[in-house]
Amino acid sequence: MLEGFVFDAPAPWHEPAAVVTAVEDGPRTTPPRPAPPRPSVPDPGLSEDASSDDAAAERLRVVAEQVLRGRDRVAVEEVLDQDWTAARRLLADLSSAHLHPDLPYRLVWSDGLASRPDGSPTWLSPGVFERTGP
Repeated sequence: MLEGFVFDAPAPWHEPAAVVTAVEDGPRTTPPRPAPPRPSVPDPGLSEDASSDDAAAERLRVVAEQVLRGRDRVAVEEVLDQDWTAARRLLADLSSAHLHPDLPYRLVWSDGLASRPDGSPTWLSPGVFERTGP
C-alpha cells in the first residue's frame, strides 16, 4: 500500500536548553540600526534649561492655550501651517502636552495623509488638538 513512498528518518531530539543556547550563541544577522539623521535646519529655540516639571507643565499649558485660542479643539493642519522649524517645535510641544499626565489636552490623529509639495510641511496627517477637561 505504501509502495513508492520514501520516508525520512525521524529528526533527532534536541534538549530545549541546547536549542536556547545555540540561538543565543549564534551570529546576529541584523546589524544595529543607525541613528536617524539630524535635521540640517538650525533650531535656535532649543535650550539647555532643565527646569522643574511644574515649570515645564506650565509652559506646555501656555503653548496649548495659545494654540486653542479659547476653543475646545483645533485642526492640527491649521496650527502647523508655518515654516518647518516652528511647526516641528510646536508639534513637539503639543505632543508633550498630550503625553503629560497632569495636563488636559489630547492629540487625535485620523487615517490618511495629505501631500502638499509646495507647502511646509510637505505632508500632513489630519488630526485635532483638543482640551479634555477644565
